[in-house]
Amino acid sequence: MATDSTPKKVKKASVFLKLKKNLAGKISSKGAKLFIDDEWSETLDNIHALIEAQSDTKTADKIMKNVIKISIKIGLEVDEKRFNSQELEILVNLRKKLKTLMLTLISFYEVPYSYDPELCSQLFQDMNKVIKNLLEGHVKEKSLQRCDYVFKYFSDPKVMGSSLEGDSKGPVKTQMGALCSSLRVIIQNNKLVEI
Repeated sequence: MATDSTPKKVKKASVFLKLKKNLAGKISSKGAKLFIDDEWSETLDNIHALIEAQSDTKTADKIMKNVIKISIKIGLEVDEKRFNSQELEILVNLRKKLKTLMLTLISFYEVPYSYDPELCSQLFQDMNKVIKNLLEGHVKEKSLQRCDYVFKYFSDPKVMGSSLEGDSKGPVKTQMGALCSSLRVIIQNNKLVEI
């Protein structure tokens, strides 16, 4: 029985990237704050508080955990220059769609009775499609399912309506105000480039 004594070549970058992705999957929202700036940290805190006000802590924790995992995986792919030119175009489109979504949410919040549930739902669904299109072939199916979970929550017109409809009041409306303030800071400080 002959054995091949030549060492098997292992692509270090691939192994290292898999390790980083695995670690990214284990990072909690508190741990992720070590890697992001104050503006994004405040925004994530406001998103968590909004979800918690709309539903419960468990749902908020699960959604934020998934948002952070997805964001880190996109960041790792960018850092490792793993996206081809077509995927880089998708990334640029993602940033544009994210900015449009942020500006739309701010507008819905600031202009009473302007909330359009169909438009809002469609914007979140479009974000989901773009992110999944970007990550397809780079992550496991479970990560793509995380995208579906997050965006299914936000694309529900009742969820966003509870904080954006003209007659909404209380802690949900207050949290949406805090979120819109932090989104405005992100846009004004051009922090979308750092995604």
